[in-house]
Amino acid sequence: MRWISRLITGLILLSVVLFGFLAVNQQQVSIEFLKWRTPEGDLFYYLVATLVLGILLGWLLAGYSMFSLKLAERRERKQKLQAQTELKAIKAAAPAAE
Repeated sequence: MRWISRLITGLILLSVVLFGFLAVNQQQVSIEFLKWRTPEGDLFYYLVATLVLGILLGWLLAGYSMFSLKLAERRERKQKLQAQTELKAIKAAAPAAE
């Protein structure tokens, strides 16, 4: 239940910040990168688009990282189980050899 109140508080805070930026950043700008140039638009929309793009790229890269870590964990777990099985077999065979 606590996470719901945190989510709602975060959304309210984010909306207040976004509306604050909207009120302040009404200036018309054009962004130029190398030879590519955007059409003129409100600075607010470019800032929000950059924020959303950064969040999405962050989630994508974090998802890739988590996926590779899960695969490595699964591989290590299988190796551990195999080593434990071999150890049990060796322990079981040791008294019989004596």
